Amino acid sequence: MKTIIAVYALLIVLVLGCVTQPPVNPTNFVNAKFEEEFNLAQGQTAKFSDNLEIKLIEIQDSRCPSKVTCVWQGEGKTILEIKQDAILVENITLTLDTNSSQTFTRKDKIGNQYLISLISIEPYPIAGQESSEKIAKLKVDIVAVPFD
Repeated sequence: MKTIIAVYALLIVLVLGCVTQPPVNPTNFVNAKFEEEFNLAQGQTAKFSDNLEIKLIEIQDSRCPSKVTCVWQGEGKTILEIKQDAILVENITLTLDTNSSQTFTRKDKIGNQYLISLISIEPYPIAGQESSEKIAKLKVDIVAVPFD
């Protein structure tokens, strides 16, 4: 009896040892280019040619819906995870402010090499409608770094 239990335990260990992680969903990655705008949905990662990766962790959208009068116009925020050579550099928050019909883009400097801009968050909220999945439009510019 002990032998049968030992054989079953060994089989279970062998079977569990063969279980692998599911393959990464290729739709979770976007090939992006410097100096060009690109879109990311929550959970997607933009990959650049020099091993820079930007993952959209979360979109927070408190903008005033269209055709509604609000005391405060609200804002849209993205939380981004920045990696270089598969090493976490930092997490940043980019905020898109709204004031009447003007849109301002806040830029954060990462590692003295890149300038990341939040261009827009789509779709814009509409009163009385559930929004579909939010998409952030971003752009990464290369910044010339002066030599010391």
